[in-house]
Amino acid sequence: MEQFIKELNNIKEDKTSGSFQLVLKGLYAFLQFLKRGKDNNDRLDRWNKGVKLFLELRPSMSIFSQSIIELYGRVSPFLLNNEWEKVFLVIEQYYEELNNSIKYIVDGIKSYLDKIEIKKVVTISWSSTVFSILKELRPELVIVSESRPNMEGRITAIRLAESDIKVSFFVDSVLPSLVKGADFVIIGADTLYPDGSIVNKIGSFSLALSAKYFNIPFYVASHTLKLKLKEEKDDNIEEYHSIDEVWNITDKNIKVFNPYFEKVPSELITCYFTEKGYLSKDDLLAISNKRREIMAPLNL
Repeated sequence: MEQFIKELNNIKEDKTSGSFQLVLKGLYAFLQFLKRGKDNNDRLDRWNKGVKLFLELRPSMSIFSQSIIELYGRVSPFLLNNEWEKVFLVIEQYYEELNNSIKYIVDGIKSYLDKIEIKKVVTISWSSTVFSILKELRPELVIVSESRPNMEGRITAIRLAESDIKVSFFVDSVLPSLVKGADFVIIGADTLYPDGSIVNKIGSFSLALSAKYFNIPFYVASHTLKLKLKEEKDDNIEEYHSIDEVWNITDKNIKVFNPYFEKVPSELITCYFTEKGYLSKDDLLAISNKRREIMAPLNL
């Protein structure tokens, strides 16, 4: 248990990896945790404790809760019969399925943008999905911002440069003014909502507003596992982190905040590229409704 908790804490404190990468790390750690069980009773106890910890891991990233719920639906018949080798096999297959799904997203946007000469694209922060798309599309220039306070934009810039794609790297505050003349803006998402709004790294909202102002397409690339089944009024989308990353000042009249995420409304989003292809916000609502019906009996 101690090893599993340590691995989950590493995921919780990871401030640079994309949510898709984090959930893959989490699933792998969960599988190894289950395999270390001494007998069927121990494995079932580990399953129950592991699911609870997984659901609580990163509340602002819905992919954690949605992936474990979907996984439960797949393994539940085997759990009931203590068929643990089959449980392990299903988890391994699910891991591979998720790992390969980025290819489907890339293929979808390639088909959508077929025969369009892409000169300039703007993005923010780090998304393994967005990186895979840009690597395949090979625009003439990608504009990337630093994405403070942890500078995830540097990861994007370095990975693109290593792929022989030209990058212009800017401070966050100037990014919205650089949208003019772009072929499109593309970002990832940490959470999708049934109404089409998303949650992503701070700076995404201003980027979307700028794209709207300049009449530039604003695309979101994401797996639909990041789609929440419903939006709750008290939904906590903000993860506040240490002020040491921003400004550690003790003046009683100054209060420093360090949120990592913010919401972007659907009105600012052109469309969504997912493993299911090109989607509109109405498509997201339909998928959410269907999943809610399927998942209701699971009582998770």
